[in-house]
Amino acid sequence: MAALKTTLVLLLIAFAMLASVGAVRVGPCDQVCSRIDAEKDECCRAHGYSGYNSCRGGRMDSIIMGKQTRVDPPTATFPYPITKRLNILSQPRKGFVDTSDGPGYTQSGIRKSALNGHPSDRVNDIAWPWLRRLMIVKKTYRNKFDQERLEKLDRMIEASNGTLYSKLAHCTIDLKRQQDAKDFGKKRGWTESEWKKHMDYIGTVAAPKKEFRPPPVKRGKSAPLEALMPRINEISSPPEFKCYKRESKQIWYKDPIKVPPAALKYQITDRVKKLAAPRSLPDA
Repeated sequence: MAALKTTLVLLLIAFAMLASVGAVRVGPCDQVCSRIDAEKDECCRAHGYSGYNSCRGGRMDSIIMGKQTRVDPPTATFPYPITKRLNILSQPRKGFVDTSDGPGYTQSGIRKSALNGHPSDRVNDIAWPWLRRLMIVKKTYRNKFDQERLEKLDRMIEASNGTLYSKLAHCTIDLKRQQDAKDFGKKRGWTESEWKKHMDYIGTVAAPKKEFRPPPVKRGKSAPLEALMPRINEISSPPEFKCYKRESKQIWYKDPIKVPPAALKYQITDRVKKLAAPRSLPDA
């Protein structure tokens, strides 16, 4: 019995859906306006519709998952379907009323705390322009600005040069040195202190160059050559091996004991004799 009731309910819902799809609506303007299409179109727009077709039920009705969506069909001037939500959003808003509930409107638009506030040192430092840009402006318009404007620019450069951000960026300049370099081109006489300093420098440069000799080498007690000869003969003779070692068969091998024939006929030159002479050490 319950299954039969459920089947009947579903059939009634299906018939109702088909009837709603196939129904043709009659717009309210059909009863008011004349039969001329132009007058009907203007009347429908006056009643809030986009045209006569949407007024008389020309909207395309579709049933999707039990929901009915209304869409205006495309027209010659606007070849795109217009949804119901876009039609609602296209209506202008109501006028804003100052006396409505809500916070009061401040005419100035700036908070009083902002007007009465004091900027911190960080804000003051970061508000100055970059030092490099100020220097470029001063160099470019040096001959075009008046003296008062140049002095104001110098004060801005001095303030920007003393900020923390200029020091962290390593772009600070020595303003005193620049002022001295500016006055360097002017011809002026030397003072007495400058002359004294200059003459002291000349005397220092004209003095003979100092010779810095190395300290003498401290040597121990010397031994006579006769006492050293046994050890010299021992280390000059080739070592004696207990086992026989054959000579290498490599091409580049040279016998350390064999003396070249050219060395036996060599004649010593005066240059070699001079280099072979012992060096005379200065007296301590």
